[in-house]
Amino acid sequence: MKQRLLVAAIGVPLLIVVLVILPPVAAWILTAAIAAAAAWELLHTAGKHVTPLVYALTMLMAVLTVAYISMDGWWAAVGDRLYFACAYVFVAALFLIAVVTHGKETALPFATVAVCIVGGLLFPACLLYTSTSPRDPKTSRM
Repeated sequence: MKQRLLVAAIGVPLLIVVLVILPPVAAWILTAAIAAAAAWELLHTAGKHVTPLVYALTMLMAVLTVAYISMDGWWAAVGDRLYFACAYVFVAALFLIAVVTHGKETALPFATVAVCIVGGLLFPACLLYTSTSPRDPKTSRM
């Protein structure tokens, strides 16, 4: 309980500072950090036999998903194809790890692969597409 109160005491003022005072890139960084932490927490809670590589891949994909949705100008220069190629490589790598470890004691179950896909691709996208932008309501996805 003390930890939650401490997080709230630090987190709420930090969130207000990021949303009101700092430039928009700070909001992106905070959102990416929240998405990565949420992906880690989801894997920690629902995943079985999750290796550090799988944690890292899922958290990285969560950050890339936030970048793809939030930073339109930067991704416009790089192109949509790079994000979708990263998403494809992410899913392919997860399935490859699951197939290679199948039958072993530390096998990555396919249910955990699904949890990784949800944590790396779906949740960050839902987080951003369902929230309004506090800075620019014209560009908000709501």
